[in-house]
Amino acid sequence: MTFGGFSTTEHIRLLPEGAERFGAGSSAWRLGGAPAHFIPAQGGHRRVLVLGWCGATRSELRRSADAPLPTDISWRWAGAYAVVEETRDGVICHTDPASALPVYVAAWSNGWAWSTSARMLAGLTAASVDSQRLACLVLAPSVPALIGSRTCYAGVEQLAPGCRIELPANGGSLRCTTLWRPEPVPGPPHHRLRDALSAAVGLRVRAAAPDLSCDLSGELDSTSVAVLAAAALPAPYRLSAVTIHPEGNDDGADLRYAKLASAAHPDRIVHHLFPLAAEHLPYTGVTSVPATDEPAPSTLTLARLTAQLRWMHHHLGSRTHLTGDGGDSVLFQPPVHLADLIRRRRWPRAMREALGWARLRHCAIAPLLVGAAATARTSRRDALVDLARSPAAPVPSRGGRHHRVGWFHSLPTPSWARPAALRLLADATTEAVDTEDPLPGPDASVRTLVDEIREVARTAAADAQLAATCGIDLHNPFLDARVMDAVLRTPLDRRPHVHLYKPVLSRAMRHLLPPEIAARTTKGSFNSDHYAGLRANLAGLAALSGPTEQRGTRVPETPRFATSPSHVHAVDFGHVLVLIDYRGGLVQCLLPAAALQWRDTALTGRPAAMAPGLANHLLAAGLLAPTSSPQPWPAPITARPAPASWGSTEHPAGASRPPAVPCRSGLAAASALAFISAVKRAGDPRSAMLRITTTLRTAASTRRRAATLAEAHAAVLAVRYAGWHFPGRTACLEESAAVTLFLAARRLAVTWCHGVAPNPVRLHAWIRTVDGTPVAEPPSTLAHTPVLTIGDPHQHRP
Repeated sequence: MTFGGFSTTEHIRLLPEGAERFGAGSSAWRLGGAPAHFIPAQGGHRRVLVLGWCGATRSELRRSADAPLPTDISWRWAGAYAVVEETRDGVICHTDPASALPVYVAAWSNGWAWSTSARMLAGLTAASVDSQRLACLVLAPSVPALIGSRTCYAGVEQLAPGCRIELPANGGSLRCTTLWRPEPVPGPPHHRLRDALSAAVGLRVRAAAPDLSCDLSGELDSTSVAVLAAAALPAPYRLSAVTIHPEGNDDGADLRYAKLASAAHPDRIVHHLFPLAAEHLPYTGVTSVPATDEPAPSTLTLARLTAQLRWMHHHLGSRTHLTGDGGDSVLFQPPVHLADLIRRRRWPRAMREALGWARLRHCAIAPLLVGAAATARTSRRDALVDLARSPAAPVPSRGGRHHRVGWFHSLPTPSWARPAALRLLADATTEAVDTEDPLPGPDASVRTLVDEIREVARTAAADAQLAATCGIDLHNPFLDARVMDAVLRTPLDRRPHVHLYKPVLSRAMRHLLPPEIAARTTKGSFNSDHYAGLRANLAGLAALSGPTEQRGTRVPETPRFATSPSHVHAVDFGHVLVLIDYRGGLVQCLLPAAALQWRDTALTGRPAAMAPGLANHLLAAGLLAPTSSPQPWPAPITARPAPASWGSTEHPAGASRPPAVPCRSGLAAASALAFISAVKRAGDPRSAMLRITTTLRTAASTRRRAATLAEAHAAVLAVRYAGWHFPGRTACLEESAAVTLFLAARRLAVTWCHGVAPNPVRLHAWIRTVDGTPVAEPPSTLAHTPVLTIGDPHQHRP
């Protein structure tokens, strides 16, 4: 969907190949069959063009064209569209507030050229690549404020979203007026969301039926779009809903929920399954991506996306496809919402939500509240000034990103970043500080969401360009301006809690969704797919990076003999070998070449089998210890690598308060948590794991009989309830250790387990009964290989 035109005093007859002009006297053009309305105003003094998918009727547009355009013209109706006025003095653009249909501009022929494609303008003006924009894209992708109006092409800028921008025909400076502002409005937010989303989906259904398909992932976003589309589709048509799943696995997490949705609407939905195999892995074919305005979000998953779209086009006859993309951004409540609560003196709610976020992110509550209080006193510009001092600062500690509540979050500086790239990033930050904020009024959470939604919507346009190469018109109804407007106008006291998973959408769609989906608080996981894709395409990706710079360093001499201490355990997944130091708490991953050297050295106890750099690194980390004679050590535990998931596994996306337990159990559980917290803090943080395992071994020696599954389950619930209110960190380690102590106080035996899973490498601690049954654990726990267990049955007295 590409439009464009000129605002110049010269007579321009240029047209892209295959484009058509809108009408006599108009400099605007359209490429392809994208919907548009061309309305000459009475008297012929101006022409009004509505570009893109717009839900207005012809009569509504005619009434608007015969009078000054209303200020809300670009978000008054459903759809993703922009409005352009052609006058004698130039062109006036009313831009999409959500940026789902971005408009770009470049100086041309003593005037201006505009288009919905930045790449089209770059070709017209022979623009070069904008290095500063690329530096922000690579080094600070999580800070869209640094981009400003820049595109990937020098001299091509994006017009500010939600604005009225005059492009003078004489080439004068652009004149921009901000029209859209997310001022709070009264009323239930779920009513506004339901109305806006229904209108957005209905617009596409009316225009595209019956050649329409929709994602049906089983998650709230796409399932809501699917059931709305099915309800809007006129009889006797039925919606083609598509669910991806791993080949050979027809009962994964997302697929299970998707089947519930299709079963709830059997007369309106035809459910199609699209199996994925090795040829669809991420990073496959990334060297042959079609050109787009900017790197598309689906670039890494191009093989899966294009295979699915082509299959739908050929086998289902689909021409238009709806997705739930954008729902995560529109419906997400950022943690900076805590700062808004503190700024507005909502102290009790701030405390409750900080507890919920701490439980969801497995961190302590104090750093959250401290960060929120500091942010409440900081303006957006002050935050940019702080960012300018270190625009790519390293994350302070492992997991520290969860503790931060602020306007912006920079990523760690990569070791390969050159000084020139860091200077470009610093220049971008300085420009952002000096640029006046067009939306100075909203709360921090609303202002943050505006940046996030616009970034997602603009890049989604690049995904639509990829889909167009497969003959599919891709739509994301959640990114319509009216949907964004409906959500962001919610007053502070009606906004959802930061730790809950899309409660507004769940309530809005309760009448159409099965209860299990409306209550779902998990998301399908695709992490293992990317790791598997990296391994499968490593050679091609390495070739993209080019030669690496070699720096000579002096390597210390390694000892003749060494061994791995008994407190170091190793797990071999084939593609990675994981070393866990249960004394110092260190975790080290070795890739295949280094893992082979570890295994060879384990057979002999001679570090000569290792590269000197690797051997010295492991010695310095305490994962190897020098000895006076050869001391081979046991081979690693062999574990299976995780297969590609494609949504068949899930992870928590929200947290809810656990059910209450009896007061006595709650107090005992709180005491156990407090004791574990004290043990962790009692000495050197590097030996905290050793102190915890020593405590658990001591507790194991006091137990007399095995706990039943019901007793163990009740103990887990008690600890989780107490943990919800606990001010310290309560993740799996603290929770499982506290459960063990809770039961040991009653002389009941369970087995404490600590294990590791791959893709990504992650640790987990849990409880199981002495007969091996995990207690109150999700199915994903089965992906972990137990490495250390405490409390095996044979260790206890009958």
